[in-house]
Amino acid sequence: MLIQGQVGPTSTQSVQPGATPTVRLGQLGDMIVSELHSRYYETTYRKNMFTAVLTAGTVTSAALSTTFTGLMLLNPNNSTANFVINKVGMSFGVAFPAAAAIGLQTGNQSTALLSGLTTTNTSVTSNYVSKVASQGITYSAATTTAPALASVFGTGLTGAITTVPAYNGVLIDLEGSIILPPGAWVATYTSTASGVAGLLAASIQYEEVPV
Repeated sequence: MLIQGQVGPTSTQSVQPGATPTVRLGQLGDMIVSELHSRYYETTYRKNMFTAVLTAGTVTSAALSTTFTGLMLLNPNNSTANFVINKVGMSFGVAFPAAAAIGLQTGNQSTALLSGLTTTNTSVTSNYVSKVASQGITYSAATTTAPALASVFGTGLTGAITTVPAYNGVLIDLEGSIILPPGAWVATYTSTASGVAGLLAASIQYEEVPV
């Protein structure tokens, strides 16, 4: 199918309903479009956007430990969707015992369920504020196999932070660059363990896309 357009403005005035103007093109043959709604409106309205959260102070596990603590999001083997990771947030309220890289780690549960599971202080809610259920499962502790470092986007330091008037947490837009197929998980990562109850809260925003 051939779609033809016109380079440059197709109209200098607002187009009335029912009109069929020519598609507007840029000077490289690119189609000119604009967004009608906010970036995530469509997928949120379709009730496919969710956020997994950790809501209480937690000591994070060190590096790629197979005995994990923090916030983990699992796409279970029986899921019918891929989980597309959009935004990740973390807030640390206690100085680290040793300087640490902060990021995300990923892995697969393979054929066996993860063991040593704890769901304390974790949950998943729909971004379309309702009782829509996600297929995702969250954990604050789990025993895993072969985790891998997926992304690094911050540093935790050892200096006292209680004297600072305000401290900005970490909020990273991954723009859908990590996808969890059924059986895969993503989790918070710190290269050294955090201070006592150092991870005050964490969030992972994701879209469920049917496989």
